[in-house]
Amino acid sequence: MMTRMLRAGALAGLVLLAGCATATIGKPFPANNVALLRTGISTTAEARSLLGEPHQVQTNQFGETWYIWQYIRSDATAGLVSTNVQTSHQQAILAFGPDGRLLRAQQLINVPAPIAQAPAQAVPATSAQPGAVKSQEQQLQELQSTPMSYEEYQRRYREIMGQ
Repeated sequence: MMTRMLRAGALAGLVLLAGCATATIGKPFPANNVALLRTGISTTAEARSLLGEPHQVQTNQFGETWYIWQYIRSDATAGLVSTNVQTSHQQAILAFGPDGRLLRAQQLINVPAPIAQAPAQAVPATSAQPGAVKSQEQQLQELQSTPMSYEEYQRRYREIMGQ
């Protein structure tokens, strides 16, 4: 009888040692709404309206303002012999120019749709490809993937957008 009580007490103590914990950074945001934003057109006010208040806002030395929507959740459950941790991460970092218009997406993690581009307009291609025509969307994608100074980026961006 005493042995059963000791076993039951030990089992109850082990059950109490098992537990769970949750840690979060940021807050959930409607990631599907990112697809409603358009480069060169959408403003910071529109982004806030669609996604809620950002987790963080930073301005870099070039005058770009990065709005960061981020949500990280880690759930940990501890058993008798192991611990299981599951983490989910969702993030959208959007760069806005000094005029408050969306320049580009810096980083999209677990966001189902990309940023929409401004309406495509046929613009003559560079002289390296005579007769070829690149859409505005193609030119913006090429611009975003080419390393250059901020001033050069702004000049080419305005050229592409017809500003």
